[in-house]
Amino acid sequence: MENNTCEWSIDGMTCQTCSLNVKKVLEEAGYTEVKVSLATKSARFNLNSKVNEKQVKNLLKKSGYTVLTANKGLTSNKNLALKFWITAILTAPLLIHMWVNWHWLHQAFVQFILATPVFIIGWQTFGRGAFYSMKKGSTNMDVLILMGATAAYSYSIVNWISGDMHSMLYFETTASIICFVLLGEFIEDRSIHKTNEALRALMQLQEPRAKLWSKNLQNGQIEIHEIEAAQIAPGDRLQINTGDRIATDGSVWEGEIVVDESMLTGESNPILKKMGDPVTGGTMVMDGSAVMKAQNDIKNNRLAHIIELMKQAQSDLPPIQKLADKISAWFVPTVLIIATIVLLSCLLFLHYSFADSILRAIAVMVISCPCAMGLATPLAVMAGVGKASRYGILFKGNQHMQALADSKTWLMDKTGTLTQNSFNPKDFNWNEEQFSLVKSMETHSSHPIAKAIVNALKEYPTLVLKNIQEVKGEGLKAKDSEGRKICLGTTALVENATASAFPINLYIDGVWQLGFSMEEQLKNGAVELIRYAKSKNIKVVMLSGDKKERCMRIANLLGIENVLAEQKPEDKLVSIRKYRDAGPVAMLGDGVNDAPALAAAHVGISIHASTATAMESAHIILMHDDIALLADAHAIAKSTMRTIYTNFGWALLYNIVAIPAAAFGFIAPLWSALSMTGSDVVLVINSLALNLIPIKKRKK
Repeated sequence: MENNTCEWSIDGMTCQTCSLNVKKVLEEAGYTEVKVSLATKSARFNLNSKVNEKQVKNLLKKSGYTVLTANKGLTSNKNLALKFWITAILTAPLLIHMWVNWHWLHQAFVQFILATPVFIIGWQTFGRGAFYSMKKGSTNMDVLILMGATAAYSYSIVNWISGDMHSMLYFETTASIICFVLLGEFIEDRSIHKTNEALRALMQLQEPRAKLWSKNLQNGQIEIHEIEAAQIAPGDRLQINTGDRIATDGSVWEGEIVVDESMLTGESNPILKKMGDPVTGGTMVMDGSAVMKAQNDIKNNRLAHIIELMKQAQSDLPPIQKLADKISAWFVPTVLIIATIVLLSCLLFLHYSFADSILRAIAVMVISCPCAMGLATPLAVMAGVGKASRYGILFKGNQHMQALADSKTWLMDKTGTLTQNSFNPKDFNWNEEQFSLVKSMETHSSHPIAKAIVNALKEYPTLVLKNIQEVKGEGLKAKDSEGRKICLGTTALVENATASAFPINLYIDGVWQLGFSMEEQLKNGAVELIRYAKSKNIKVVMLSGDKKERCMRIANLLGIENVLAEQKPEDKLVSIRKYRDAGPVAMLGDGVNDAPALAAAHVGISIHASTATAMESAHIILMHDDIALLADAHAIAKSTMRTIYTNFGWALLYNIVAIPAAAFGFIAPLWSALSMTGSDVVLVINSLALNLIPIKKRKK
């Protein structure tokens, strides 16, 4: 079975019941990890090679839903806007006649002419969904809307034909129900378009075309051909010039360019790229001309990975959505039962006229708002994820946002996370071979200390090594061209090693050659982050593999009271599990030795400069090298979860209060339709308010 994630845009979903129906069809077909979003009108799932995709699409079509081209849900629905404005223009005179004594507006024929196009648009919009819903033996919001509008329209026609042309005509009710529901959907569509701005902006960074560079072997001439970016393969040479957006990840193969990497760092400072320097897809060439060597195709580059993370986060919903799904499954049938009870009670027991009885039943159907139940969580999630991404915070799933919001203990690695290291060759009286050996060994490590050393020793030659082995938490082993055993790291690397007071030591064939330590400095934002955590009563624990005295020095500078030093990767895992038993735990780390702990925590957080293993294991990635961004991530997560709960609470409260009010005749059908639209507007405003959270712009 293949487990490639697939995304379909689904047309025809109007309420949470629809999304549950789509999910059921996909799961019964054999797809796994199915996530259907009413907000984005999309479905994401793991592909199954045994499933016939065409048959599944036909099953969805028979259920009233159409699979559109990918990402269509990210564009605003212009057709919906046109429908709303047409119905609004035709409905306005019908509503005006209730307050002005214009004779022509009171004519049944005029009202019929105005209401009928609106009624037809209503059936075109909601009819297919209602029909297929009823055909499957279920009900959705479309059924409620059309039953209410059709009842008012049919009743008005009957009374017009029978001769009662004034008190018993409800054409304005028919038109207003459809018009106000379309208004609600129009507002929802615009709000979804707004909350997707961050994702849409990232997708626009994907360059559609590239210039393929090649050399003609016969005449030696350079040839450049423009190709689709989708045709790029790893190893291809691509020509990039001033003003070009780089199509995919790679490195400069020839030439020099100045690049704007603001999409990654948030800062538009120009960065010079020379031969061998990495370049990232989606960044802009500000000046210069070069040939780059592609490292990935466009589906596997860094920008595509970020976009996929955002989509995944938007489709993943927190546990509260399960409650909303359960309620939604019974919501529409319950409303229809209540409307039927109201109609029969008014006719048989209260002896109301048929007109009053049917109007109350219509009001119950129209005022109920299953959309609010379905949109309460997705709208807040989309706004929160979009807000976070604009400031360099990537959530791999919304459940991780909830885990961060609930976390009470933060465990943090020290080296490369809370601190950064500086290495100055002038501080060491070594010979060139020793400098070269240290550099060559560290070239094969992704640890922050190794990166700092390699960067400082650029001018020294890199030696050829073999049988390279990295021992997590201890260091590196290798053999040089002469067959000598080289070890660089702690004394634990070498059996019966000479005692050393240095944290990093170089051994050749078991003989100690030199030892050194790095000058540690607090990383950007470390003080601010610890201060924030304490203000939120979050327990901070330093979890480090370094010596205790070095850990205590940094802990004292930051005011961290809980320190676990000299921790091997397996020790960190034990510590994580211990703290997990006491409550939700977050882990912030960046090295290979942190990967198990990041995966084991309720939520693992990694920095963009981390090792690939750490970023893969983490649940949240901070794209800027300022760890105070974790404070912003926590603030956004808390605000998003608070918005979800208030949205869901409002959706429940609205329906609990509104349905009985309509049943007892306090709200007429016309105002019921407007009330339903108003309930959606409240959710939209509350969700979009997440964009007002003050966030400090971080620098790389």
